[in-house]
Amino acid sequence: MPKIFFINFSYFLGHEIQNALTELQCPFLNFEPNTILKGKNLSEILQHTIFAILKFKPDLVLTINANGIDNSGFLSNFLEKHGIPLIVWFVDNPELFIIGKEKIYPHNSLFFTCDPHGPQKVKRLTDIQTHVLPLAADRKIFQPISKKYIRSVSFVGSTWTSKIAACHKNFSFPRHLLLQSAYISNLLAEHQPADGIAYIKYHYKNIYNEIIQTLSSEDQNGFWHLVYWKANRIYRKTCLEKTLTYNPLIAGDKYWKSLLPDGKFEYHPPIAYGSEVFKLYSLSCINFSCSSIQMSAAVTQRVFDIPVSGGFVITDTREQLNALFDADKESVSYSSKDEINYLIEKYLKDEKQRISIIKNARLRIAKEHTYFHRVKKMIMIARDSY
Repeated sequence: MPKIFFINFSYFLGHEIQNALTELQCPFLNFEPNTILKGKNLSEILQHTIFAILKFKPDLVLTINANGIDNSGFLSNFLEKHGIPLIVWFVDNPELFIIGKEKIYPHNSLFFTCDPHGPQKVKRLTDIQTHVLPLAADRKIFQPISKKYIRSVSFVGSTWTSKIAACHKNFSFPRHLLLQSAYISNLLAEHQPADGIAYIKYHYKNIYNEIIQTLSSEDQNGFWHLVYWKANRIYRKTCLEKTLTYNPLIAGDKYWKSLLPDGKFEYHPPIAYGSEVFKLYSLSCINFSCSSIQMSAAVTQRVFDIPVSGGFVITDTREQLNALFDADKESVSYSSKDEINYLIEKYLKDEKQRISIIKNARLRIAKEHTYFHRVKKMIMIARDSY
């Protein structure tokens, strides 16, 4: 097993990766920059990072979504100089972390992406070797299958409004492009192309050319973030509107109150990822899910977490879903928003079938789709590559 220096910003998958590395008996150092951030500038943090790397002497450095890799390329240059490979696992659309930052990654980097179309997206920007590695479940969160329900239908997720606001705050886009962002977001929410940026480039060339001619690379990255976050909000809203017949519990940010009609759902403040949300999954007869537009071919974390928490999930049909689970035996999905109401009604009435699907999904996940499996595959590919 290689020695792994894991740059962990306590972000999504931080605990899961540590658990998997421990199970694999892989020597690793969990380096948490957040513990040294207070009162430190970027230069000091980088010095701490490099000192820790020199002391640990790893075979490779691992990070999620390139967290910890500075835009100046200082850390990357250090890794390249010392021959230490960098592994980045993109658990979101890789383009959103590469556009405008193509040169900050060492040549011997190795990319993994949960987006099945990630490799072709990366290839348009850089020639770094990229492999598909889907999301999964942590072995430690398996819970008994629940038959006691406090909610008929539940949904956990945000409106993306805060992220949209952050884009407006951090970037100053020309007014005409802000108007275009609304138009593009509606297009992506409606058509859900597997590769959104390529879709706009080839079907709306004038708009795409205007974006790249008007904005710097960094601002282009911000613009695509804005477009995708808006598209996600549009898509989630239209999907959730189909569930309102059942007075669902919606746990998320306060903006749901203004997006959906009052009295048609029960609002709950955000629930942090972890044991509390897993408990809600198990206590909901049906957990409703809809995927992200920026990775419209990929499955979400909920597809794995809900069955292992002992709950039942109805999600949207995705290319990756059918590659990971047997449809109707291990997963239930809607290809059209018009199917949502029918599927909820059907599975609310059929507990026997719900339980059967949960059991089958759990067996599949335990055999093939845990982070133990994913990290093991990552290490095997890294060993073959280096």
